[in-house]
Amino acid sequence: MKFPNNIYIEAKKYSLDNSKIECCGLIYKTPNTICFKECENTHPDPENFFEINSSDYLKTISLGNVLAVFHSHPKTKGPSEKDKQMSKNLDIPFLIYSLIENKFYCT
Repeated sequence: MKFPNNIYIEAKKYSLDNSKIECCGLIYKTPNTICFKECENTHPDPENFFEINSSDYLKTISLGNVLAVFHSHPKTKGPSEKDKQMSKNLDIPFLIYSLIENKFYCT
């Protein structure tokens, strides 16, 4: 799945600004545009995993249709097997930014 350039720019900046943890967010579509929503990572181990704050999720779905889940990998490369499985189980793409590679992946 390909997104407008501003989505990648916003997600990368958010990742770099929060480089010690796996930051996360949602990509959603309104009638006129595709947007990026930063979300709080509420996982007990945010340096290695992510969990989107449920309030952030509920706010975002009230704004538009969620197209993808975003999270960063500050210490690892592309999608993990867990990322691939979760994306498949939820039937929604994951957009992942690897800080060590300066590269985006989409499951």
